[in-house]
Amino acid sequence: MRIAVLADIHGNLRNLTACLHAIDAVGVDEIWCLGDVTSAIGEADPDTQAQCVRLIEERCSLTLAGNHDVWSLQRRLLPVSAALTVAGWQPILQHGEIVAVHAAPFDPLMEWISDPAGAEQALRLRPIHAAAAAAINADLVRIILFAHTHKIAAWALGFDDELAIVTPLAAIGATADLSRWDRTLLNPGAVAGPEPSWMLLDTADRVASWRSFPAPPGR
Repeated sequence: MRIAVLADIHGNLRNLTACLHAIDAVGVDEIWCLGDVTSAIGEADPDTQAQCVRLIEERCSLTLAGNHDVWSLQRRLLPVSAALTVAGWQPILQHGEIVAVHAAPFDPLMEWISDPAGAEQALRLRPIHAAAAAAINADLVRIILFAHTHKIAAWALGFDDELAIVTPLAAIGATADLSRWDRTLLNPGAVAGPEPSWMLLDTADRVASWRSFPAPPGR
């Protein structure tokens, strides 16, 4: 299966639309969103945020809640219809061999994975957040998708149980051969921001590749 993975939109409708156009040009089976569709710090007006939520709900087979989505609900920044949709999202889910989480398995909403220690904790799924533990079957997990940092990244556990820092392989235009490792931890980067990106995950061929798209001016 070919999955387009995107994250951290933060109410940027123009970038989201451009990203989806790029995904459609490539052709995928499903689109997954790892959260932060909305912004809770006034970056986008309520109508634009609602359009982002509606577009993600229409196009994505799997959508997670990010911390900004939760804050947007708490601060009542969204129109009612968008708020009802966002309220149904969860920050971590398992789909077969893949765990998708907004931030980290040990803190699905807030923790940053930015160093080998955090990456190793995430890859080993130890510790795992209590709210997610019952829903995660660690024995099945081969791929963990995360977001939140806005940075493309890749980490891995080898078949010899050693941690491999493979982030240099994770860059725009790069492709990582996932079959080389027992378990991988991958970040698609962010739709919002100065270097917008998304990731194509091919579960049959066991490869991940990071893609850019032309970001239009404005939001």
